[in-house]
Amino acid sequence: MKRLVHLLRSLPSSLSQKSDYIEQYLKINALLIHGITELENENIVVKIIDFINVKLKISCGPRDIDSALRLGSANPNQPRIILVNFVQNIIRNEVLGARKYLKDTAFTIFEDLTPERYEFLSTAKRKFGKNMVWSAGGKVCRWCESQRKKIIINLKDDI
Repeated sequence: MKRLVHLLRSLPSSLSQKSDYIEQYLKINALLIHGITELENENIVVKIIDFINVKLKISCGPRDIDSALRLGSANPNQPRIILVNFVQNIIRNEVLGARKYLKDTAFTIFEDLTPERYEFLSTAKRKFGKNMVWSAGGKVCRWCESQRKKIIINLKDDI
């Protein structure tokens, strides 16, 4: 509760920005996973646990996942994205950090961002290059070669 009160006090004055910050805060334990095959009557939680244990080499059980569901309408040519809500942010961060094991595979893992932040991230990737921009903790970051450090991009004016 203290984190939410602190968050509300540090928010920008714009109502739409406050709404975006709160919505992103509610997504703090969520990740999107792409590329996991889809079957009829599948148990998505079991599938996610197996994926995390085998592909990411992280010990994960049913108590670590709050919920998991596929998003969008079914497409026979492509599996739907899976939204996974973890019980703890620590586990979510472990999974996000282990995505390095997915290099050169059909699987990808991303943070669940608000529509505004996702659009902001996409715009920044087009401007600075897709390998130079990423999201971390719901914030859009970019690599600044001249300063040799990560920079958090706060406003659309920054891009």
